[in-house]
Amino acid sequence: MKKILSITLISAFALLFSTGCGKTLDVKKYNSKKIEHAIIKAAETTGWRMTEFKNNEILAEKTEDEKTVSTSIKYSRGKIAFDENVNTSDLQDAIAEELNKTSH
Repeated sequence: MKKILSITLISAFALLFSTGCGKTLDVKKYNSKKIEHAIIKAAETTGWRMTEFKNNEILAEKTEDEKTVSTSIKYSRGKIAFDENVNTSDLQDAIAEELNKTSH
């Protein structure tokens, strides 16, 4: 009985910690204003609709093949955090490209 309880608790903690984690984009040399600008510009080129939610968080939404996906993007100086359960690879690539443009 104790072994089953231990396994259950370990599984629950693993699930809890894995759902809280997301993908991050390392952008240490940029301030929050520049990051926000890059996110908005990248969204325009990739078809994501953005809604400002908080001063450091944007809600992103995209419709493809009659399916709508949405996620939140949190940013601060040094990083941009994406939900791992939503495929935002096109947006991440476009943000990195946009930030690369501004650094030259």
